[in-house]
Amino acid sequence: MTSEEPANESGGSPAPRDKGVPQRKPPGMAFETFVERQIRQSIERGEFDNLPGAGKPLPIRDGGEDWWINQLIEREGLTGHELLPPALRLRRERELLPEKARSCRTEAEVRELAAGYNRDVAEEVRRGVGDGPNIPLRRIDPDILVSTWRDSRHP
Repeated sequence: MTSEEPANESGGSPAPRDKGVPQRKPPGMAFETFVERQIRQSIERGEFDNLPGAGKPLPIRDGGEDWWINQLIEREGLTGHELLPPALRLRRERELLPEKARSCRTEAEVRELAAGYNRDVAEEVRRGVGDGPNIPLRRIDPDILVSTWRDSRHP
C-alpha cells in the first residue's frame, strides 16, 4: 500500500473505490496536492484517453457574449420559438394558427387545432405566472378559425 492509497478501516489494503464517488481529501493534505494526485491517478488509469475532440483545436468563439446560446441553437436544431417562455410561445402559436389551419383537410381538424391551442392556454393560465412577466393570453374562437380556414380554401 502506498501513502497515497486510502486504507480501509482495518488499516489493511486499500479500500475499493466506487468510480462515481470522488475520494475525500485526507485531513492535513493541501487541496492542490489532493487534486493533482487525483488527476495523475486518472491519467494513469487512462480515463483521459480517447476523449472526443482530443488533439483538435478548440473552436474559436466569435459572436459576443451569447456565443453559447447560438451554439446550442445550431447544435440542437432549435428555432427561437422553442426558447421563448411558455406564454410568449403560446402568443406566437396563436399568430400562426391560421397558417397551420391551411394544412388541415377537414373542419373537424381545424376545430381540434383550436381546441388543442385552447387546452394549452388553459394549462398555462392554471400554472400561473411563475418567474416571468404576466403576459395576457387569449383563447381562440374555433368558429373564427374555421371561417378563416374556409376563406383561405375558396379565394
